[in-house]
Amino acid sequence: MSHTLNKAEMRELFARLTKQLAGQHTQVEVDSLRIGYQLEAEWLPLLGLSYDPGDDSIEIILEGIDITISKPREIYFDGADNEWTALDIMDAEGEQHIVQFKDPLLLPSRDS
Repeated sequence: MSHTLNKAEMRELFARLTKQLAGQHTQVEVDSLRIGYQLEAEWLPLLGLSYDPGDDSIEIILEGIDITISKPREIYFDGADNEWTALDIMDAEGEQHIVQFKDPLLLPSRDS
């Protein structure tokens, strides 16, 4: 699913995700033509996700490491049915940052 978010919506989204995912083991990968594939963090507990509209950056705070994504341009949620398994963030440089969740994030069903 892809959706363009304004800055206020991005702050709200990451605040909600932090509440739902705090403590979740998370892996962060980066993939681009310029640098190739790199594993930035391997299954560390997630402490928080935030968006700073002043710097136009997303911060992924994991136990022992903070990862900053400057100028995010596209955000995708990967998964199937009512489960998200990853957050895919494309930055202005064309680098793809994939934040994978060890346990899927369950979404409310459309019936409820």
